Amino acid sequence: MPPPTAAAAVPPGAPPLPPAGPTSRSSAPLASKLPALLASLLALAVLLVSLAAYQAGARRKPVLDLLDTMGGTDPAQRQAARAQLLAHPETHAPVLVGVIRSGKTRWHSDILPWLDDIPQLASRRTRQLVLERNAIDALQRMGPPAAPHVVALLSETRYGGRDTGMALLRAYGPQACPLLVASLKDPQPLIRAGVAATLGRFPSDILGSLEPLRMAARDPHPAVRVAALEALGKMQDRATQVIPDLIQALGDRTPEVQVQAASSLRVFGNQAAAAVEALRECLGAPADPVRAEAALTLAEIGGDAARAAGPELLVALRQRDGPSARQASVALVHLDLHREEALQRLTGFLRHGDVTIRSRTLEAIRSLGAQGEPLVPDIVALLDNGDDKDNRPALAALRAIQPSAIPERYRQGRRSR
Repeated sequence: MPPPTAAAAVPPGAPPLPPAGPTSRSSAPLASKLPALLASLLALAVLLVSLAAYQAGARRKPVLDLLDTMGGTDPAQRQAARAQLLAHPETHAPVLVGVIRSGKTRWHSDILPWLDDIPQLASRRTRQLVLERNAIDALQRMGPPAAPHVVALLSETRYGGRDTGMALLRAYGPQACPLLVASLKDPQPLIRAGVAATLGRFPSDILGSLEPLRMAARDPHPAVRVAALEALGKMQDRATQVIPDLIQALGDRTPEVQVQAASSLRVFGNQAAAAVEALRECLGAPADPVRAEAALTLAEIGGDAARAAGPELLVALRQRDGPSARQASVALVHLDLHREEALQRLTGFLRHGDVTIRSRTLEAIRSLGAQGEPLVPDIVALLDNGDDKDNRPALAALRAIQPSAIPERYRQGRRSR
């Protein structure tokens, strides 16, 4: 009897077995070609990048030539170069923005002051500054059509052109506001924060609705929330709309956001009395800057509402040396609570061995005005301690508290200067 075949071994109704034989032979040629294929793809990518760089350079060079001409001595040529730049904002504005970004990052004098000591590099830096200055001039003259490209500057640091971008967008006026509001949804947090800060430079009547800024105050990124809260603090004619958002931000989990919320509330003075309870909670915050800013704001609010925070301020005063103890002492003097203990604490700060603590205390007590007169003898003593770093803040404090206590020799010096 012959042996059963493969077909006979398959049960009735089952799918047929695949044909027998090796299956790896067909994949072997593909594996041998893979390195060559990857090399070809890499070469293509390099070629595309090189082509893009060449095209960018080709677009950039004519613009740089025009910027160089704008820095020349011939008025007619300068005017003609400027006119050519302004004629095509859609193509020239991106290059101009790139000039500002590269110039600020590489050559800013605050970062690389030593370049002036190297003639060749100093010459390059001088040219870069000329290009940058002319690029800013051209972008400002272009007006709102350049705004979509200028927004990119907001993603830079202040040395990379961030402040320049904010100034340009503000100079474009109300026509830039719709673009800025739309940019609050940009995926980059730095751009959203820069946009919020820029909107804060516009008067509230130009902005119209504050809803975009109020939404930005609840942005997931803390830097955006800080910028939006700072902007809202500038809308003093919209106190009833703004103050609830600032009070809500006092409960934020990020100390920087809490500090900015308290700082923005301070400008509203006694209109922010509704924030007292939240500020009292901030006086117990773990972060010392939060406690210090809360104390400052309570002093500015004043009145019976702020006096209710006396127990919390006293606890902050008795903390170890730090901004919150200093500002709580100032606030208690302002509010006429525990005055003797607060003045004694401030006297201790004025006699502190650290000149930085003394200077910051002198700066803080300037707001006391005539209420700070008991501190005058210690302030005058700082003028005679031989440390010149105390002189300027001490004189400023005396001018604010009791000008007649300034020693004659300093008055004469001021007149002679």
